[in-house]
Amino acid sequence: MLFPLLLLTFLQSTAPIDGTWRATVGSHDAVIALKSCADGELIGILPAEPTISITGGTVSGSNVTLYFSGEDGGGSIGDFSFTGVLSGDVLDGQGLVDGSLLDVTFNRVTANYEVQFMEVVDPDVSPIYPEVNATLLFNIVTYAGNFISGGFVGFHTCEFIACGGMIDSVSTDRTTGEHTIITTSSGVDGELRATWDGVEKTFSGTWTSINSSGYSAGGEFFGSQQGMAYSHSFDEVMGLLTTFSDGVEDETLSASDIFDTSYLNDGITLADWNARFSSWFSNYDNLQVALGSITTLITHNTGDENLWTRRLPQIETTVVVTGLNLSTGVTEIVYQFNPTAINTELSLITTSPAVKFIGNGASSEFELELPLDYSSAAVTPSNLIWPYAVHGGGHAEGHPGVDIWMIPNHSVKAADAGVIVMLDTNMLLIECRAGLMLQYEHLKDIDAALVLGSTVVTGQHLAVPEVDHIHFGVRHGMVTEPPLEHFSAAAQVDFDALWALAAWPQEISEPLTSNKYHITFPHVIEWVNNDPTGLPAVIELTDLSPFDYVHTYRFLDTTGVAYASGTAEYDHDSGWLDFDAQLGLSSIVGDEMQLVLSTSGRPTSLSGASVFSFVE
Repeated sequence: MLFPLLLLTFLQSTAPIDGTWRATVGSHDAVIALKSCADGELIGILPAEPTISITGGTVSGSNVTLYFSGEDGGGSIGDFSFTGVLSGDVLDGQGLVDGSLLDVTFNRVTANYEVQFMEVVDPDVSPIYPEVNATLLFNIVTYAGNFISGGFVGFHTCEFIACGGMIDSVSTDRTTGEHTIITTSSGVDGELRATWDGVEKTFSGTWTSINSSGYSAGGEFFGSQQGMAYSHSFDEVMGLLTTFSDGVEDETLSASDIFDTSYLNDGITLADWNARFSSWFSNYDNLQVALGSITTLITHNTGDENLWTRRLPQIETTVVVTGLNLSTGVTEIVYQFNPTAINTELSLITTSPAVKFIGNGASSEFELELPLDYSSAAVTPSNLIWPYAVHGGGHAEGHPGVDIWMIPNHSVKAADAGVIVMLDTNMLLIECRAGLMLQYEHLKDIDAALVLGSTVVTGQHLAVPEVDHIHFGVRHGMVTEPPLEHFSAAAQVDFDALWALAAWPQEISEPLTSNKYHITFPHVIEWVNNDPTGLPAVIELTDLSPFDYVHTYRFLDTTGVAYASGTAEYDHDSGWLDFDAQLGLSSIVGDEMQLVLSTSGRPTSLSGASVFSFVE
């Protein structure tokens, strides 16, 4: 991302600091919104920046300090900071970026503005990455319909316009309705031209880019709106977090003011929260609340959001409460919240008639059944299950769900109750709770009684597999979640039995039910021997590329010194795991591997195998 926009972000005011501030650096405008806690801690957002966030800050009198971090499609951006002094509605200060200081002046903004959050995808970025769906996130700030500022970030690859950058302009041809977005990045200029489909609630078009060396690229894209945010709601929405923090630290039930009276989230009610608070206040002293960076703030939907991209009105940040245990005298974590599509306890909001947390409305915790009967699983292919976020096999960017192999023409069943919100010839999306959808793909003969808006119950027949497996996923717009962590107790028993039999080519470097989605290649992992006697203390494996199954290895001794290296060969059908002249037999189940190695011939059983633990 360009530093000017980041620096604009640095500037703030202090007395009072709450509100929106705007500065111009070079030819670009930047906008920042801040909110202070009673103890002077600051939280805030950068409406025009999808990936730059405020990690912390303080206000003391007229002195302001802010800290920032971020990333783009090319990796993390170095942390930077700002210090400034407030005088009236003006904040003068300096941003410190990579050891250099830049003078910036922010002025308080009183006019309301709007932020539009968009997501666009190029499903085939270039011949180099034919299997990667490249995604750009756009934040566009407008006032009275006029463009003010904006930024974007790319995921999976930098081939789609750029890793990230700024938006110079947004314009509309009133005759054709074509929208044009002009972008600027480090050495790359881009342009997107799109038309809007009001029926599908999507826009599509073409993009082009040219870098400073004259290299040009282009392609087609489609996308939609995630949601919108009104600036006049920012202070109130961020106030939910500061009220929570101030109430907990003061040990008063004013912390519960952030919840709607009808709050319900996975069975947790307002009364339950009050009971939590009372328990904290009775059992802990010196309670402290740490609020993380705000990564999402959407205050309303317009009706123009497509289900693939829609985010419900919400604010997302991490919340950690620590306190001194009065019984043990030890400071410990009392409560921790990390927002996900499934964990929404302190995320989903309403802004009418008042800004409050409302919860997801679910009366119990999120649980799934298997999307098939246990007897319908095909036990002959070694794959059997291809888990979440594995890279390769047609998903170089990471597998956004789980594939389960099935006996042909057996029933695919609803893993949870819900409403059908998307129906295609071979796919169903079923919304099972607020904003959370179950995705079933590779289907055929979908039950003719199922139409858009149909309500399904858990275990209901949906379709039969179109190929030798089905794809099962959990989605929140374009965000995916691993489904294999949310089975009921009964479903978990059946799944564990299948999981023990499953094997796939990437299993030696991505063996978990829920692997890391965003990784870089070469991808390095370790298998650590629980008892290194007679075998390597550590086997280091490197997956060289998401486009093949080639792995290299290094054997490390107990001091961490490598004493052998080469190419590892893994035959997942038979469990053979060979390291050049050392022939192996292995069994991998989750983060544990049993391995027998020999130089005189391949072992025929796992008798006496060493047990290794997976480390990433």
